[in-house]
Amino acid sequence: MSQYWTYISEWQSSSGRTPPDGILFAVGDIHGRLDLLTAMQRTIRQQMALSVAATRSVIYLGDYIDRGRNSLEVLRTLAKGMGDTGVNEHYLLGNHDLGLQHLLEMEFGDNELLLIWFEYGGKNTLERMGVPWPGYFASKDMFGEYQQKVRAVLGAEVVRFLECLPAFHQNGDYLFVHAGIDPNRGGSIDQQDFADLLLMREPFLSWPSPWPFPFCVVHGHTPARPTVRAHRIGVDTGAFYTDTLTAAQFEGTQVRFVSVSTRRTCDWLESLPDNGWRNTYGPPQRIEKE
Repeated sequence: MSQYWTYISEWQSSSGRTPPDGILFAVGDIHGRLDLLTAMQRTIRQQMALSVAATRSVIYLGDYIDRGRNSLEVLRTLAKGMGDTGVNEHYLLGNHDLGLQHLLEMEFGDNELLLIWFEYGGKNTLERMGVPWPGYFASKDMFGEYQQKVRAVLGAEVVRFLECLPAFHQNGDYLFVHAGIDPNRGGSIDQQDFADLLLMREPFLSWPSPWPFPFCVVHGHTPARPTVRAHRIGVDTGAFYTDTLTAAQFEGTQVRFVSVSTRRTCDWLESLPDNGWRNTYGPPQRIEKE
């Protein structure tokens, strides 16, 4: 049986602020790692139990599926929720999740987005779910039958979960989104292009001051060492290849990183790029073995 270790960084100042008397966690890209998701939820419960905050929230930043081996089980776990009364849970749409969502809703022959999703792991995910992509449908009816088969495997609860995923969530001075935003598109989230919210990297990641928005962006999508900058906080630590899932914990004007890993040391940090960004993740400490 696998063992997991939890690492927590030091608190550091953030440019944003959460509402008073609140504790909030933003969880990075899970990518089919049910084991890490389960360990992270356990850790979040433990940290919340230590807090006296009245308002408790967990935000998942998307990309729940593909690459890891347990995409369906991850979706089922998230769709059920943590089951803790008093915890507000929010689930955002990632670009990988969009591929599966599109498959459920697309018209016969509308394959462009589907083929992109297949290139990034969607085809393998369907195979692991037991509904491999046939590659050819002789008629619209045959394609409809396949869609119904996928829906049946997912189950009604997961289908509803996928259908209701928003592209962003705002809390206090933070905008939570899967990938990022386009700094060249004005000062309102309403002016953003939907694709950018799910796919953006540059110029968002390395945007210099001044930042033209009244919020700090919390995002996943780009694997790197946990990062805090004035305009963004990045929490995707490449769970599918580093064996490490990370969340950012926010309280007031403070932020720190909570990571769960199958690795006994923090060598997973060394396998992630810093890409020249300011890396403010201090030496983690192993605080628990599960």
